[in-house]
Amino acid sequence: NGQEIEGESYFGNYKEVGGVLFAHSLENKAAGMPGGMTFTLDKIEVNPDVPAEPFRKPQAAKPAGAKPQ
Repeated sequence: NGQEIEGESYFGNYKEVGGVLFAHSLENKAAGMPGGMTFTLDKIEVNPDVPAEPFRKPQAAKPAGAKPQ
């Protein structure tokens, strides 16, 4: 709790996606300690089509007790 720990990160399993090499695995661990965790990516997409709806600004909420017009 509240203790700083130096960490190490290792990127690997590089594969070409859309003409660019991307690491498909990342290992994180505390420096000098055994163990750690490895993240493995199965798929990377470059510039996929994403619907705009989830990023739209929500409508302003009406104040509580406001009278309808």
